Amino acid sequence: MARNAVAMGGVLIAGISLPWYLLVTWKHGEAYLAAFFGYHNLERFTSVVNRHAAPWYFYFVIVLLGFCPLVTLSAWSDRPDPRLAASSLATTTP
Repeated sequence: MARNAVAMGGVLIAGISLPWYLLVTWKHGEAYLAAFFGYHNLERFTSVVNRHAAPWYFYFVIVLLGFCPLVTLSAWSDRPDPRLAASSLATTTP
């Protein structure tokens, strides 16, 4: 069941985002691809751009904190909270 939900989520995300990416690429061509994927994604994650003072790993930390707050908090926990384990088990068990 969970594998099916992940696959359906992937299809839904692709169905929503892929037409937009294709249309923007069709209109702006290679310049869009180079700017969006090359500069705004690859370069921002691998080097310092726009002269900000943060270190090179700044965006890795931001992504980790932004997308996985419980994972980053659990790194400082001595033991897992049984209430969290029970609630996550209850939501994934049919």
